[in-house]
Amino acid sequence: MKEAEIGAVCQVFFIYGEADGYGELLPEEMRRSFTPLKDYLEAGIHVGLSTDMPCADVNPFWNLYSAVTRKGVRGYQLGTEQSIRREEALYMMTREGAYLTGEEDIKGSLQAGKLADVVLLDRDLLSCSEDDIRKAEALMTILNGKVIYEKA
Repeated sequence: MKEAEIGAVCQVFFIYGEADGYGELLPEEMRRSFTPLKDYLEAGIHVGLSTDMPCADVNPFWNLYSAVTRKGVRGYQLGTEQSIRREEALYMMTREGAYLTGEEDIKGSLQAGKLADVVLLDRDLLSCSEDDIRKAEALMTILNGKVIYEKA
């Protein structure tokens, strides 16, 4: 994939939503290597994280939680050796997503001259407990420099 410059777009939400049943459905090797985020990173492959909406829930925090913990909604862990750090997951959700769509010059990071798309959250995703990652909520959303959502 790296040599061919092929990136991966992964929907780790499926871990959150379905991992609790995978223990009975998938052989152990497949459970260990399911959505191998760490392997992709170590191989230098560009990886973006998406929700796969409308097939899965749109909540990006469940995606982040699953990438970091590899846990399903009921706590079943799937392939923990493929867990990644919070910083890596956030990078995949922002910079890598922009890179994979060829838009890294206009979005994906907070820099002068780029689109001003920002979300203000109710917690620090880098320091809150792992369980609290999935409970994060947007307080404000700014799209192209304009507030389009503000929690009452």
